[in-house]
Amino acid sequence: MSQHPNVEQVGFITARQPPKLSMAGGEFCGNASRCAAFYYLGGADGVLALEVCEGKRKVNVGMEKGQAWSEIPLIDSIERSVKKLTDDLYEVKLEGITHLVSIGYPQNPKHMAMKFIDKYKETVEDCLGVIFVEDDEIYPVVWVKKINTLFCETACGSGTMAVAMVEYKKFGNFVELGLRQPSGKWITAIIDKRGARIFGEVEEIPL
Repeated sequence: MSQHPNVEQVGFITARQPPKLSMAGGEFCGNASRCAAFYYLGGADGVLALEVCEGKRKVNVGMEKGQAWSEIPLIDSIERSVKKLTDDLYEVKLEGITHLVSIGYPQNPKHMAMKFIDKYKETVEDCLGVIFVEDDEIYPVVWVKKINTLFCETACGSGTMAVAMVEYKKFGNFVELGLRQPSGKWITAIIDKRGARIFGEVEEIPL
């Protein structure tokens, strides 16, 4: 990361079978899982089971019509995984990461995110994300506990899913939600009978 300042997170994959992804902080990362799907499938359509969370969990990932997708592992029902803290703030617990979803953009999102992280960081095991959402855009800030990194991320797949889970909690129905990331790209979260998945484009950039 010191050699490539544009890198926000680092994931390690294995050339051996079965396909495996380990993040630097041991956390789950939806976007890294989608990137692993792109790598293992060579950009071609297909599905595979990917070991994540340091081998503690398997998720289905794949490529479909040029879109890389990843299942988002849920640790409980959505109703029990989403907790309303205030009228504008929700806690969403996922496998390997907890998100705070805040409705509306503050004037200084990074400063406000630090306040939330300082208040709630002792309650999480792996990492804590703060997702500010307004209309169809999000601003994600993620703190990884084990390696003590803090980034205003250009995109956050699990954070996008966290917003969709809040919507599901409110209305209790099928959700398909596309959110514009700070990068300008879009990630779509889908919650249906098949589970929770995120879809979006993946671009390979040589370092």
